[in-house]
Amino acid sequence: MRSAEVNSFTLTELRFPPHLLQEEYEPELPYVALVLDGSLAKSFPGRKIELDETSGITMPAGATHGARFGPHGARVVIVKAKSGGTPAGSLDRLVELRGRGLNWLAWRLAEELY
Repeated sequence: MRSAEVNSFTLTELRFPPHLLQEEYEPELPYVALVLDGSLAKSFPGRKIELDETSGITMPAGATHGARFGPHGARVVIVKAKSGGTPAGSLDRLVELRGRGLNWLAWRLAEELY
């Protein structure tokens, strides 16, 4: 795990092993997650979202979810507000992000950690 603080945000790169099953939890603060490589499925009550290196997700605070990571695990970049009073506090909806440009953005953010 690598992490850095930038203004009122924390930028973190996380690595997850293959086939990890992450228990349900509720994030206290909203965040944006972009997949660098690998795959995972986020599970919400009544909904499952598959993510890979061309996708990401906005996660509102309190959105109860778990995750199952793919056969190669996953590397993910997380951008999280340090407190609810920042502009990220307006991330009040769960939104799937899709597109090839997201992988470029994820890697560009990860490079800031090295």
